[in-house]
Amino acid sequence: MRRRREAATGLLLASPAVVGLLAFLVLPFGYTFLRSFTTGLGWGRFVGLENYAQLFGNRLFLLALKNTFLFLACGLALILPLSLFLALLLQKAGKWGKPLALALLFPMVLPVSAIVIVVNLVFAENGLLSQITGPYPWMDSSFAFVILLGLYLWKNVGIGVVILLAGLTTIPGELYESANMDGAGKWARLVKVTLPMLRPELLVVTILSALNAFKNFREAFVLGGDHPHESIYMLQHFMNNNFENMNFPRLSVAAVVFFVLLFCLYALLLKSPLGQGEPALESGSRHAIPAKKGPVLCLALLSLLFVLPVALTVACSFLSPQEVQRVFGPLLGEGGTAVAGALPQGFSLMGYYEVFFATPDYLAKFWVSLLLAVGAIAGQVAISCLGGFAFAFYDFPGKRLLYGLLCLFMLIPLQVTLLPNYILLDQLGTLNTYWALLLPLAFAPLGTFLLTQIFRSVPADILHAARLDGAGTLQVLVRVLLPCGKGGVSTLVVLTLIESWNMVEQPLIYLQDVGSYPLSVFLASQYMENLPFQFVCSVLSLLPLALCFLYFGGDILSNAGRKGDAP
Repeated sequence: MRRRREAATGLLLASPAVVGLLAFLVLPFGYTFLRSFTTGLGWGRFVGLENYAQLFGNRLFLLALKNTFLFLACGLALILPLSLFLALLLQKAGKWGKPLALALLFPMVLPVSAIVIVVNLVFAENGLLSQITGPYPWMDSSFAFVILLGLYLWKNVGIGVVILLAGLTTIPGELYESANMDGAGKWARLVKVTLPMLRPELLVVTILSALNAFKNFREAFVLGGDHPHESIYMLQHFMNNNFENMNFPRLSVAAVVFFVLLFCLYALLLKSPLGQGEPALESGSRHAIPAKKGPVLCLALLSLLFVLPVALTVACSFLSPQEVQRVFGPLLGEGGTAVAGALPQGFSLMGYYEVFFATPDYLAKFWVSLLLAVGAIAGQVAISCLGGFAFAFYDFPGKRLLYGLLCLFMLIPLQVTLLPNYILLDQLGTLNTYWALLLPLAFAPLGTFLLTQIFRSVPADILHAARLDGAGTLQVLVRVLLPCGKGGVSTLVVLTLIESWNMVEQPLIYLQDVGSYPLSVFLASQYMENLPFQFVCSVLSLLPLALCFLYFGGDILSNAGRKGDAP
């Protein structure tokens, strides 16, 4: 009887996350799968594997498929060792570890439009790099792949560093002491102690990095448009273009192929050593290690690379229109070569005057975006906390299957379920309303996955003691799990804000009224048209992200202390 009651409670807690998973991901993919075997409008006429044969004979699809998974492979191969290396360096940074870690995370909060402006300043045909090499179309050559890959590493390595740094603190110091007594050197301690104990965190970083690799399409889209250089033409480009051309059979087949390849990747991750680890419980002695000058100096120099674009954006917001023409004229197609030294030679508030007094559209869209972000955060945190509690501590029918589906569908990009979600939102009557943006964000499975991993590290004895004291299910969640998982919840708030604040594809697809577009689309549409205005808008749009990030940054890094003597 007790088991049945606990199973019912677990199902009830998980039901919002499960309903969202089924409604916006699993069932839409089922529709896409069936649609891939038909042709024509609606359900169309059954044609078997004919659509698949045609797709694999399509040169653009094969190019997009190769580029997408080459980018994913290169990105993962670089970001995992880099994240681990920086996390180990941060361990030796002492009291400087947290501010330096925050600097590594800062690129995540910079708006896409601001990032692209800085990239173009450097890599445009007449940009700063061309002062050294001579004019060269960097973004219209195979070098565009390298630029996009570097942008991906720069923007996403910080979150991997923080997760691994927090994982390093859960490794008992006694393990390193025992290894030292056995004569193990630094490399042996890394291979025999650190890496095996970090397997759960490495799995999380791998999944998040793969997810962010697919989200990097936003930068590729803003930099190159619908048809960029062939080296950065991704599957998302292919599917978006087929959606716009209403070639739904081809779109469905491409989505199914994409999903199957992601399923294979997910299965390999679970079968690999990364999928076999368990979170290390906090035990053993903890002692602080004094800061070492070498790692601190190295990280301080590296952090400049992460903070400099933010500082450049802020500085350029105070450029007068004349200074903007002098510095960025070549990027606007006025000939010549970009001028180094973009810091303002004269202080000007003309850009801020234009935003606050001459362009009311900006402020209106700012508040729309802020309300959307608050709604998405509230929904995502509530649903993820309930789902994470259920998947971490309750046994109920179908738990393993549902959690496996959640982890798998968490990886798929928007384009895989683009067509059926469009139809679903239309049937719900939410198309061309902000609910079409809010609902998929609130039910996104990433939060449930993240909090499940966090809650699993909380000893079950603590929950049992709370229940003995008479605490109910929700009281255990609010008074025990949330304080223990405060860092995870804070991370989820920041990630959801970043996702909702920077969304571009969803409003373009689900909102038909151009006037109702949020700030992210507005900034992308203004890209390179009015740069003084663009810089000011980027700074102001950065403020909510930066304030939220700085407020929750301490919680995100709360576990990034030091335990034991890692190599």
